[in-house]
Amino acid sequence: MTKDKGYRVRPKSRRDIEYIASLVRKYFCSETEPFFPIMDVLEKRIQELIPDFELHIEPDGSLEGKARALTFPNEHIIMVEESVYLGALAGCGMDRTTLAHELGHLFMHPAVSFAKQFESTSVKTYENSEWQSDVFGGELLAPIRLISRKTIFEVEEEFGVSFAAARAQLKALSKKCAEV
Repeated sequence: MTKDKGYRVRPKSRRDIEYIASLVRKYFCSETEPFFPIMDVLEKRIQELIPDFELHIEPDGSLEGKARALTFPNEHIIMVEESVYLGALAGCGMDRTTLAHELGHLFMHPAVSFAKQFESTSVKTYENSEWQSDVFGGELLAPIRLISRKTIFEVEEEFGVSFAAARAQLKALSKKCAEV
């Protein structure tokens, strides 16, 4: 994520976001299950919580701003490039992480028309829609409470996340351990 990109949203701490992600995760799978079923959730189960949710598969390169996926929280729509959709179906960590990030926008930014836009003024990290969704996505797919004593490669493989997401989650775990 680029820190100067994003939309100013209601402030949330990492702890707040971890809690929201844990509730979503608990609803859709076992708390101890490493692999979160992101595609099953998006294709079949999310309507249990958001009845009018729509997943739109779009041609590659057709989304605004070269995005790979976009979320419109007010309309309960996630638009995703076909290659990302197919990659996530095949278990590609980067594509699964992208879709988990978009779920973060959907669950955390319901009053935002366009959760992903750019502001010219500086946005504090904890108010940044992109940072919040990155944290949500990482925590949804690879909760820090489940990755203790794992290598970055084990997290990437067992939880089906991108290398960058595995690294971010292990860094967050390291920070939490240092605070204790």
